[in-house]
Amino acid sequence: AAGVELFYIGIAGAVLTVLYPFLKYNALGDLDILLTFAFLPTLGTAFVATGVIDWSVLLIAVPVGLITDGILHSNNTRDMETDKRAEIHTMAMGLGKKLSALLYGFEMLFPFAWVAVLSILGYMPCGTVAVFLTLPVAIGCAKTMKNATEGGSALIGDLDVRTANLQL
Repeated sequence: AAGVELFYIGIAGAVLTVLYPFLKYNALGDLDILLTFAFLPTLGTAFVATGVIDWSVLLIAVPVGLITDGILHSNNTRDMETDKRAEIHTMAMGLGKKLSALLYGFEMLFPFAWVAVLSILGYMPCGTVAVFLTLPVAIGCAKTMKNATEGGSALIGDLDVRTANLQL
């Protein structure tokens, strides 16, 4: 299906991609990534498959979006000092290490609760709970970030890669 709706979704994605550097430097990179890599592709794919804009499909974009955003957030938390020198103002910098660790933990663990609830309510197939096989990885990532608030950013040197592996 093609239509003006798909054009608008594509334009929104292109604009957000071009604006990403500006948004990252002004603490809005996380929002950009959530929209660009989760909400817009999900909405666009559903539109292509059905020919209609169905906002309810965004329910399934939440877990994907949060974990994807966790990749960026772990990177930004690790790089707070170098970003400060480069005059980049990320959300992680604005929150500080402890709140950033809490946000990251939320980004890693809430998707599992979300999938469970949506599966129970019938919005996702019950088989979707197979994602719980990766819960130990998510817990490990969240614990690593929490420990980094006390032990330094060296502890999260590869956390963005570990988060990307969780996303995979």
